Amino acid sequence: MVFRTMKQPIILLLVVAFFHAHVAHAKPAVKDQDARVRAAYLGTRYVDTDPVFKKRLDARMQGLFDELQQVTLIQPAAVEGTLGKEALNAFLAQPDKQTARQIAEQLDVAYLFWGRMHQQQTDSERILIVGELDRYDRETDVLHRVDVVKYYDVIGVEFLSFKQQYVQTIQPQIVGKKVLWPWVVAGFALLTVLTLKVIGASFGSNGEDGGGDPTIRF
Repeated sequence: MVFRTMKQPIILLLVVAFFHAHVAHAKPAVKDQDARVRAAYLGTRYVDTDPVFKKRLDARMQGLFDELQQVTLIQPAAVEGTLGKEALNAFLAQPDKQTARQIAEQLDVAYLFWGRMHQQQTDSERILIVGELDRYDRETDVLHRVDVVKYYDVIGVEFLSFKQQYVQTIQPQIVGKKVLWPWVVAGFALLTVLTLKVIGASFGSNGEDGGGDPTIRF
């Protein structure tokens, strides 16, 4: 009889213990302060490019790194201050993977970005931009290079494609507490309801909640 009386609080304690354990493990996969990625934009090298187009292309290059929430980006001026102007210009003139790895280690970044652009005049008097957009991944030692051959008036397509495939993808995926909490609370409520139903059914089957006098048998 004592065991039946204590059954309900014992099961409720087990439910609370389960809830506490579940909440203890419902932490973000990565803390926000630990999730920031370090990257560096080394700049863009221009060859025979009109100053007006150079300024506009520079603005497009900077626009590649807009809306990066979890990325710490080192700008070309800071890169030049660390590497030196001659070393940086030499790399942009003739980039290679080995030097990129050394620069990434020196700057302590996970990714390097840079570009090279050359303006060419065509028979139709349209401005043709020939060059490349690059990303170096330090962890995998992989150099991604996208060749650019586009008329200036439609070159935005190349920048948008590079941004979607090689810039935005460096951001870490964060799972926060706000996403998990509603599921934890809902699961706890459902488990509590089911447990109380099981308790009620158990007491009813044992005749403890029914009316009338119990029959004593020998």
